[in-house]
Amino acid sequence: MSFLQRFCRFFGTSRTPDGVSNTVDSAELVSRFVFQSNHIHSSGRLRPAALLPEPRPGEYGPETSVCRIDGLIDADIWRIGNDDVGRLRGKPPIGRGDFAAKDARNCKLDVVADKTTFERHALLIKWPKEKEDQKEIALELSRYTAARRPTP
Repeated sequence: MSFLQRFCRFFGTSRTPDGVSNTVDSAELVSRFVFQSNHIHSSGRLRPAALLPEPRPGEYGPETSVCRIDGLIDADIWRIGNDDVGRLRGKPPIGRGDFAAKDARNCKLDVVADKTTFERHALLIKWPKEKEDQKEIALELSRYTAARRPTP
């Protein structure tokens, strides 16, 4: 038995078979896929509107859907955007904004795994209820995003 197998057996593991943890570490990268061209600013960042929570509250109240991209190559990230997220939206994403979970946490949000939709799905939660307060947090968080467009 290898050292890693003994280590995991002794301490347990919170990872699923494909290696995605059940908790989102602060150093982990996440991405918000966008489907509207006006959600990407010419500065190379996402616009705050792209980060706002969904109109209908979820299990945690106001939520924003993101994908966990840590350890993936660019082609695999876009595959998630096209296959997992795009299929739900009925169209492929036109871009995405990448940022670290710690950036969301620095903005007083939290990032939780939500594997009910697909393995790498996560949610930004702990949004305030007031729309103006949500906009303020989205503006702050947008400063941490790095917008990307699919390569042809």
